[in-house]
Amino acid sequence: MGIAPDCKGLLKTIYHENEKGELHGCSQADIAQGIFDALDNNADIINISGGERLNHDDHIMPILLNALEQCERRGVLVVAATGNEGDEHMHVPASYPTVLAVGSMDSKNRPSGFSNWTTNQVKHGILVAGENIIGAMPSVYPNQNAALEGTSFSTALLSGICLLYTSPSPRDATLSR
Repeated sequence: MGIAPDCKGLLKTIYHENEKGELHGCSQADIAQGIFDALDNNADIINISGGERLNHDDHIMPILLNALEQCERRGVLVVAATGNEGDEHMHVPASYPTVLAVGSMDSKNRPSGFSNWTTNQVKHGILVAGENIIGAMPSVYPNQNAALEGTSFSTALLSGICLLYTSPSPRDATLSR
């Protein structure tokens, strides 16, 4: 099932749990390695349902910059979540100008209260449904679905749509996350 059911996918985990089972954020180096792995596997679209929050004086690391520049040279679309803190702090890679930044919108087509959305991202981004998204949560609700929310879900939805739109045949496309 899903938006692009006949497409191949490559999953690369960039988040890790600590000993308490809490999710640790990923680093720019983790994101870059995921991008390089996707490029090595000939991805057409790279979905990054995450990112690293940048403070005002922070900069993108050279390794991530290199990975994003390689995507641009190869014509690979990078779709990335803007973040879920509900403020205007920049996240990378969503803040990078060649990345399609994806925020969450509510039922009235406004940015969701939790969705990061900045003037910069408006220039190269889009809002996509990100509230009450039905998805599987096997560790919490075995054999059931749950209503979920977040820019990660918005990003995954848009990545699937982009894949269908840009692929000559959905069977020949590769979606990487």
